[in-house]
Amino acid sequence: IPPILSKYSKYEKETIFDDDDTDGPPPTLDEVCTGPENVLLLGKKEIGKTTLLHYISKYYISNFNSLHRVPLIIDCEYIDYAGKNVVSRAALQFINEFCDDDDAYSQGNLDILLREGACIILFDNFETLGQKELAKINEFLQLYSNNKFIFSEKESISARALREIPIVPICAYKEVHICSLSKAQIRTITKQCIFSQDADSDATSVIDKVMLCFKKTTLPKTPFVLSLILSLCDNSDFAPINEAVVMEQFMESLLEKSSPDEADSRTFDFRIKEDFLIFLVTHMHLANNYYLKSEEFDMLLNRYHSTIGFSVSETGFDRLFFDKGVLVRTELIITFRYSCMIEYYIAKKAGQEPEFLECIMSDRNYLNYSNELIYYTGLNRRNISILHTLREDLLRDYNRLQPIIAELDNYNIGLEISIPDSTFPQKLAEARLSQKESDDLSDPGDTSERVLPETINKNVTHSEMNAFIETLLIYGSCLKNLELITKVEKVSAFDDYLTGLCIMLAILKSHTEDFFDRMICEMESRPEEFDIQKIQKAQNTFKDIIKIALPLTIQNIALENVGTSKLKSILEGVIQKESLDNFKKFFSTFLYADLRLPGLKNILHQYAKDAQDKSLLKIIFFKLLYYYQFRYFSSSLDVFLENTLADVNIKLQSKNKFSKGQWIDNLKKLDRSSMT
Repeated sequence: IPPILSKYSKYEKETIFDDDDTDGPPPTLDEVCTGPENVLLLGKKEIGKTTLLHYISKYYISNFNSLHRVPLIIDCEYIDYAGKNVVSRAALQFINEFCDDDDAYSQGNLDILLREGACIILFDNFETLGQKELAKINEFLQLYSNNKFIFSEKESISARALREIPIVPICAYKEVHICSLSKAQIRTITKQCIFSQDADSDATSVIDKVMLCFKKTTLPKTPFVLSLILSLCDNSDFAPINEAVVMEQFMESLLEKSSPDEADSRTFDFRIKEDFLIFLVTHMHLANNYYLKSEEFDMLLNRYHSTIGFSVSETGFDRLFFDKGVLVRTELIITFRYSCMIEYYIAKKAGQEPEFLECIMSDRNYLNYSNELIYYTGLNRRNISILHTLREDLLRDYNRLQPIIAELDNYNIGLEISIPDSTFPQKLAEARLSQKESDDLSDPGDTSERVLPETINKNVTHSEMNAFIETLLIYGSCLKNLELITKVEKVSAFDDYLTGLCIMLAILKSHTEDFFDRMICEMESRPEEFDIQKIQKAQNTFKDIIKIALPLTIQNIALENVGTSKLKSILEGVIQKESLDNFKKFFSTFLYADLRLPGLKNILHQYAKDAQDKSLLKIIFFKLLYYYQFRYFSSSLDVFLENTLADVNIKLQSKNKFSKGQWIDNLKKLDRSSMT
């Protein structure tokens, strides 16, 4: 899958307009391969820098007759820098390692190629260089400057800024940044890996779950992590919902748990490695500083080994975790590569020490440990006491906030959204997105560095309102993960959760309307600047739009928060209740559909048929339109969605079934290719 390239680092994108044509289009892989400029490739760890260098090397070999350059890959991390001709020796070693067995090349042969500018030298891991090593490479670059050079370097937000002396090649070069995997790329890779025997199979369900894994764990969207997630499944029924399992597999892969050496009694195995990481996290947690100074790390390293009776020279822990990409070191600090690693090992510690877990759960301290509790309950799926503690706090919040539920009693949406039968099919077709457009719009981007480990703070205070919403979300996540508690407990907990969603909706509606009212009041106080009638009309329109958008937003939050197919029987029981609040039924029905559970067509059809309240029908209409417009389901449900949308549209116009027949006839007359 070709990488997405950019002229700019993601760390500076916020200050740059990506669509600014004055600087030209983004670089292409073909330009990197064949352009005359030297190139510095920058990207985060495991983004595919080394793979890209090998691709470029293969490209030059395959196109040697037109490019006339020999590719040579040199790993800066493993060059022998002793003596002279350091780079030439490494290049010659590369040639003789990969040439035919019958061939052998001398230093003289290589010198001829280099002097003639007949080589492209690809330097990997350029960020590992020190000043002395850089001087030797720069000497080579100056001596053979008529060759082409490509450098790859691991990019981090602080690596360059913290260096006293820049480590950069002496030759001119242009920077090219390798972007994280996009949703469209993840779709392509997933279809190749899982649906290779059935190219036409719809992979959207699996891809959405993979994207949710990235979002909830905040792991980076790199080929390595994607391959790890996909390795957990071998078919389209894959449902990677438990974030703890994904993190567990990720750390086991990094620390080579499955290595044959793990069984050797002389090996310091996976459990010992994890014990040391938990030891580090414990120290960080006590200080509420999730980074260490170099001397502090050395002190902890020696203390751990002295206490256990190990030797650093035997474990290699002073280097191992840096080599594996678990810890990162700059000139100033040492910390974990990703914040999710810290959260995962805090959860592991809570599983080992009940007192530590009790401290997290007391006095609402858990509000600063939401991700840790997701990992904890994913690893300990019977601990009902977690739900009980959260429920006690939620019920106190419910009693305090209960009066605000009255906001939902008169949920009037005056906005007219029904579309005339004659134009509805055309409007529906025009609104539909291509698969690429859908992927681009629904791609949240890479979230792995949204919270840097060194910025974590476990002493944040929360307002009453934020405390309620955060507690509800933690409650939902724990309910999703506690798969081994009884069905009775799940039914009770889910009912509490639905009540919380309704209160959240009422709160957000009230606060948003108050905001608009204050804004309009301020405008009305300046009649010389604003048309009062237009303002009042706009006010009503905005309020109606908010009333439609909020339930859809909260329902999507519920999907990401509590959505799991293992709650299927619980959802069915709720949906079948005759006396159920409008919004509780709305949230439950569309959660069932969002999860793509069996029988969703019947459930959606019956729900749309039974719904009579026009305001609710308008919200249902937009949810169904989202499914259709964003191609949420496979194409086999297109006709069903078209029919159901027609039914709801007819209800909104108070027309009969004859109108639906006309609508379907109009839809069939449309060119289907224009709809896709």
